[in-house]
Amino acid sequence: MQNILGLLSIFDSGSYSSGGGDVSSGAVPILIILAVIGASYINSMAGRTRYLDSAVSVAAMLIGGFVANAMFGHVRLPFDNDALVAAVVGLGGMTVTGLMLLFTYKRTEF
Repeated sequence: MQNILGLLSIFDSGSYSSGGGDVSSGAVPILIILAVIGASYINSMAGRTRYLDSAVSVAAMLIGGFVANAMFGHVRLPFDNDALVAAVVGLGGMTVTGLMLLFTYKRTEF
């Protein structure tokens, strides 16, 4: 985990701007952890065990989390912590992405 945080500190500017909303640097590790957990759950539900499927799922979940924060980052939730707000909004985007991944994985049989 320290290696990942060390890599993220290269780009540390306080927050990561993603269009409409900003993702604080404290929320990025939380989004990464949630994306890995969600991707492993999606892959186990779809019966996918290859490394490429795992990488695609994690990347898609991260993209879904960042897009949700870009679209709905300006919405104020009754939480005081910015990292918690980014995680909650990111979970919404990851849920939609996960449903799309499940649909795609069930439609393809290779």
